[in-house]
Amino acid sequence: MMGTTSGETGRIAVDAMGGDLGPAEVVEAVRLALRQYPALNPITLVGDEAILTPLLGRISRHRRHHVSIHHASEVVTMDDKPLMALKRKKDSSMVRAIELVKDGNASVVVSCGNTGALMAAGPCACGRWKVSPVRPWRSCTAGNGHFILIDAGANPDAKPEHLVHNAILGSHYCRVMLGLQRRESA
Repeated sequence: MMGTTSGETGRIAVDAMGGDLGPAEVVEAVRLALRQYPALNPITLVGDEAILTPLLGRISRHRRHHVSIHHASEVVTMDDKPLMALKRKKDSSMVRAIELVKDGNASVVVSCGNTGALMAAGPCACGRWKVSPVRPWRSCTAGNGHFILIDAGANPDAKPEHLVHNAILGSHYCRVMLGLQRRESA
């Protein structure tokens, strides 16, 4: 996820084609998010309109007005080399979603796609980030407790302050989402 301070619209641009499980799973996640958070900002699904339009039927009618589609004809796959994909797939859902932020038509990009391409594309399209991007995380159970795995190698150049941010993020997640008051960061 990446944010910007210029052109704050509150709109969320979602790379609907990225990820291992494809657009059906991304649209399902959007449906669940809208159900759980009715006041969620408007969402733009970025990807192949012919694939996404039928999937919108899964979103309830009274929430569907929060969702729009921005067509993109290409997909950055998980196997693509990040910089080559960005050079050759200029009409990819990831590049078009980032351009929505760059042009002030969205405030945030969410992608489950190729992390290397996302990390390369953001600064290329929008300039250097003023805030660090949110790191991929996973909540796991171990024994009789939980642990949160954040940024397991996804960021090639983590700085010490990013590691501190990750620890704070994990700590708050444990408290707010898991209801755990005692938490440790390692």
